[in-house]
This record gives sequence, C-alpha cells and structure tokens, in this order.
Amino acid sequence: MASITYWNRLEPIVRSDAIVRSLRAEIRDPLWLLTRQWQLGEFQGEDAASPAWIEVHTSETPIDEWSARGGASHALDADSPLEALFAGASALDDGLETRAELGGLFEDELLAAGGSRALIESIRQRYGIAARAPREDAASIRFEQVCADRLTDGLALLELDRGWKAISETIAADAEAEASLQRAYAALEQFARSVFGQLPSDRPAAWQSERLRAEGTLSLSTPESRLSLRVEPSREGDVDWYSCDVATRSRGGSSARTSKRVVMPAHVRFRGMPEHRFWDFEHGGADFGAVVADSRDVARLVVIDFALTASNDWFMVPCVQRVGTALRVEQVRVRDVFGGTTLVERGDQVDPARRTERWTMWSITDRESGGVEPSLLLPAGYPSRMAGAAIEEVRFLRDEMANMSWAIEHTIPNALGEPWLSHERATARLPAGVPPPPAPPATGPQIKYVLQTDVPAYWFPLVPARIEGAAGQIEYALGSMLDSVTGARRTLAPDGRILRAPSGHRLRVREEELPRVGVTVQRVPVRTRTPSGATRLWVEWRRRPGAGEGSSGLKFDSVEFIRAPQTSASDEIVPAATEESP
Repeated sequence: MASITYWNRLEPIVRSDAIVRSLRAEIRDPLWLLTRQWQLGEFQGEDAASPAWIEVHTSETPIDEWSARGGASHALDADSPLEALFAGASALDDGLETRAELGGLFEDELLAAGGSRALIESIRQRYGIAARAPREDAASIRFEQVCADRLTDGLALLELDRGWKAISETIAADAEAEASLQRAYAALEQFARSVFGQLPSDRPAAWQSERLRAEGTLSLSTPESRLSLRVEPSREGDVDWYSCDVATRSRGGSSARTSKRVVMPAHVRFRGMPEHRFWDFEHGGADFGAVVADSRDVARLVVIDFALTASNDWFMVPCVQRVGTALRVEQVRVRDVFGGTTLVERGDQVDPARRTERWTMWSITDRESGGVEPSLLLPAGYPSRMAGAAIEEVRFLRDEMANMSWAIEHTIPNALGEPWLSHERATARLPAGVPPPPAPPATGPQIKYVLQTDVPAYWFPLVPARIEGAAGQIEYALGSMLDSVTGARRTLAPDGRILRAPSGHRLRVREEELPRVGVTVQRVPVRTRTPSGATRLWVEWRRRPGAGEGSSGLKFDSVEFIRAPQTSASDEIVPAATEESP
C-alpha cells in the first residue's frame, strides 16, 4: 500500500520592523527577581564607593653583591645573568670543533692584518691541532685527520700566558709579523670574550659537589639592615624570587630610592570572567561553571569563587620596578568617588589586637624569625633561555640489593664536544677480534667460585663512610672495584666533569642529598640575550629528580655453573600417558 509523507516547517513571522520591545528584555515575573535579590543580600547597602585614584609610596634597593657558599663576595653586574653566575660554567669547552673554529678565525684575522701564508704555516707547526681523541672515538678521529696540519688550535693560543708575544718568540717572527700577530690575537680574544665570556672552567663557582647542587648568596641593604639571601636555583636552573630566602640580617642599612605614584586603578580582567553589561557574552575559552571541585580542594574553590562572584570587586594598580632590586610598598592610600580616603594596611603583618591573619604572595621567607621579608624581590634572572640537549648526564641511584649507591655516567661528551652515550662508548672500547671462550670440558667440576660479578665500566660505586667529627652522619665516597680481567683492585676514573671533585679530591656526597627516588645531574648548553642585546653562552649544571632505585646485579662470593648440571635417569621427567578417544 502506498504511503504519503508530509513535511512541515515552522518559520517565525516578523510582525513589525521595530526592535524596541526586544531590547527591553521584558520579564513576566519581576517579583521573583526581587525576591532573589533580597535572598542574596543585594539590598544591603555597604556605602562602598569605587576608587578614583590611588597613591602608592615605594622604596627600592639594589642587589649589589653575590657570592658562592663559603666564598668571597663579588660585585654584581646588572647585565650578568644570575643563572650563569651560580649554576653556569664557561661554554668555551676543549672540544675539537671549538679549537678548529677559533683556529680558523685566528688565521683569517691574521691574513686580514697582513700576515703571510708562511707565517700561518709556522704557527700550525707549533700550535696545530694534535691527536687527542681516544681510539674508540671514531668520529673524532676522522675529524682530527681532516684538521691535522691544516688548522691552528685556537684554544691553545688563548691559553698561552703571554699571548701573542709567546707566539712571536716561539716562531722567531720579525717586526712586521709581530704587528700582524698582535692585531689577530686581539681580535681572537675579543671574539672569545664576547661570545663565551671567559676561558674554560670545569664547574660553576657555586656548585657544591657534596650536595649536588649550586648554592650561593645575594646581598642587599634595606633602610633597616643588611640582608643576606640564600640562593638555590630550581631544577631548570632558574634564579627567581622563589629561589631566595633570607639567611641572615645584620646592622648597616643604607638609604633607599623612594618614589610616589598617583594612578587611576583599572578593573581586573581575565578571560572568561562575567561581563558587566547585560547583552555581552563571556568568552567561551574558559568555562568556570564546568569546574568540578571537591569540598577539600580549598584552592580551587577560592579561585572559582573569585572568578564567578568577586572578580569585579578587584582593581589593578601598576607598579614599576627595576630588574635586580628589592621593592617595598611603604604605603597605599585610596581616594574614592565620595571623597573619602582609606589607608590600606599590609596583609603580611599580623595584628594580635585585631586577630588578623597573615596573607601574602610572592614573599621570601625569613629563616631567622620565621616570618616574611616585606619586599618584592626581582633578581636579574633570565627565565626565557634557549637550552640545548644535555652534553653530560650522571644518574645517582640507590642499590638496596648490593647495599650501596651508584653514580652512572649515562652521557658524556666525546672529543668533538658532542653528547655520547656511555653504553655506546663502552661497546666501542671492547677489543675487536677476541675469540669466544672455549667450551667447558665434558668432565671435571661443574661449578666455579666467583669473588665478584662484573659491572659496566661507567657504573661508579659510592660506598657509605662516616663523616669525621660528625657522629651518626654518613656520606658516600667514590669506591674501587676489582678488574674483571686481571682481578686487581682499581679506582675508577670518571670520564666526565660532574664526578670530578675539585682540587683533585675524591668525590663525596652527603647521604641526605641522595633520596630513594635518586638524583640526576646534567650539563646543558644555554644561550640568551641580555637587556643590552649582547649574546651570552654558558653550560648550566642542573639537578633533577631521578627515576627511582636500581640494581647493578653486583654479587659477592657467588657460585656459577661452568656447564649445565647432568640429570640422572631417575630425575628425568617422563610425560604421563594419555588415552586417545576412540
């Protein structure tokens, strides 16, 4: 039977061209809205006026000195990144690529200064790039073969005590050649200092080997006292206000730079906040109504309450502060539209008479009094830095099965200065063409006694030792292992810079600095621009959390099978017979 389908479409019909009634936003139950306003307390007048202008009095003091932990104080340059001072070493490494680059630059400058090819050949014979790469570093050896007798070692020239004079005396240059050498060497020094900053340094000035972190102090003078701030960079190497705490206070304050600003406040604005006008729609990028918070999540509840209820009650006042200073807000006076003046008291001070509680943000802790320092710290840090891949990485972990800890050189730089995995390096060090071990004899003992099992060569043992003069405190010291080939006792020598203790001492790490989660220390190349536009390069030492405990497989006094044990006929397992179904 055939069927007929009907389609209906509803369309609005405009009865008039005027939109006045639509813009009125008429409602059918105004009494309900009045009741809701009464219920929410909107009819309770508080005589609260809007601010007309705000008067802000501030005092500013510069951060003038810095020092490593236990070291001498140095004047602080406003154009020097704090990350480079505390956790940075020179980027001018001793890699072959850097030596060749500086050498090529020196030769070009020498030709431009009027030097001859014969003069360059004489310098190459005395200060040429020498063979430095180990036999297992194939890439570096190929680079050496290309550069040998073709380039000058630029870093070797920079490390000379007397500079161009030492070069001139070595090659017996004449007066004309000496003038060319002087100009070329001056250009080389200027380039190296403008790009790298200084000659190579093995470790940052503030690096503490026994604590595996960089620690130092910043000093400044307030009107009341002289402050010493303890600085500890974050895991990313940043030095900001949260990296500082007040360590000590001493007498000897100085006058501060005071200022007075009268500004008109502006409403706090953020994406997704309720609009003031009836016909305005909120931005859809932030849906605060969709946030689900638990009753115990106080921080989230406070943020939602501010965003939905009290966001239009807050005003913003700009305050100018120079980089590298500590700013203290001395007084805030608010003049409202009714002509009244209100003095805003500090929120970080507790008044016992009024039973007020302390409220503060971006404050630094005072370790002596347990309070906060009433200053806003803005150190000369550079959070927007460009960081490369780690050229060296050492992982510290605990080994509960072996009852010791380990320092694993996961990555170290090769002779070119590029990162090289230690596993690949250890594999390349294995001798080639070694025949396989002979098969065990058919007769004789089936087991052998093993004093110590083998551990990879890039695993360095850290054995616990008591600290002299400190009862009950333990530190980890670099231990020694048995050579798997000769059986002799040997002290392992790290190939990287992180495990090298300063002044030729053995590495020692405090026991409390090595948690069960482990510690990872990296050397990362970093590049940034200063406010003056200059480029700064350095290698940053960073401390990061580890990946947990590990196991080296180290065993002592163990027994191993030379050949598989033979089983007697009675020990043989005979499969049970099964009945087949017909």
